[in-house]
Amino acid sequence: MAIICSSLFFVSCENDLKKIKELSQQDIKPQEITTNAEITYSDSAHVKAVVFAPVLINHKVDTPYYEMPKGVKIVFYDKELKVINTLTSNYALTKDDNNRFELYKNVVSKNAQGDVFKSEELIWNAKTQLITSSQPVQILFANGNISNGTNFESNQDFSHYTMNQTTGIWNVDQKAIE
Repeated sequence: MAIICSSLFFVSCENDLKKIKELSQQDIKPQEITTNAEITYSDSAHVKAVVFAPVLINHKVDTPYYEMPKGVKIVFYDKELKVINTLTSNYALTKDDNNRFELYKNVVSKNAQGDVFKSEELIWNAKTQLITSSQPVQILFANGNISNGTNFESNQDFSHYTMNQTTGIWNVDQKAIE
């Protein structure tokens, strides 16, 4: 009886091991991992933005994409290479074919005027040079004003933007009213 039970045990383990091996073979996807990646975006020999990522994973699948699981920092420049905006997030994705950076989790941007933009999602389209978000956005202005809204759209330097359902706290100069 002991021999029959032990042989059944080994047969069942063998089948499980075969299944595990088959499943693990299916999950293997070709990847390239780069640490301390730096990507420069330029147009007509002018640097427009530089992307920094501690870890950049190139997923080589049917629709290839890049993942930045440890966060990303994007620095935007004007024609004189002056920083006009800095954008950071805890996670980002981009695809070769669409010129879009999708930034998620604790997305923060600070423009040259000192205004700070916060959201859980921002999409940067490098081709159209627009930044958008369908998620709630908060803007903390350098002068102390606060604005909240949704359906955000802005240029790359966050100097001109629109958003819907806007609420906020605005400081009013009493002397200007009188």
